[in-house]
Amino acid sequence: MIVLIFSAILIDRILWADDEKKGVLAAGVIHNIAPDRKVERVGGIMQPEPLDLYLKRLFEQMYTKMDVLDERLQRIEAVLQRGGPIEAAEIPDNGNVGSSR
Repeated sequence: MIVLIFSAILIDRILWADDEKKGVLAAGVIHNIAPDRKVERVGGIMQPEPLDLYLKRLFEQMYTKMDVLDERLQRIEAVLQRGGPIEAAEIPDNGNVGSSR
């Protein structure tokens, strides 16, 4: 019986070895989570941040990028309504909006 249990654990480790390479290593434990998701200590136990907080953080980043794009589009619309050509100096690039988190 004990041999069966240890065999099952060993087989499980071998089959999931590829997934462990994709996980996040924190405090000696591999968590199968997104690389940008934080791992924090809660009650003395290391665990991934709650999903709702992780998604909130991602959506806040997305909203910030959307605000920058909206501002740039408003400036472009103002120039087009004037009827003149768009100069690069009139619409400055506020950083790379498409950059990763």
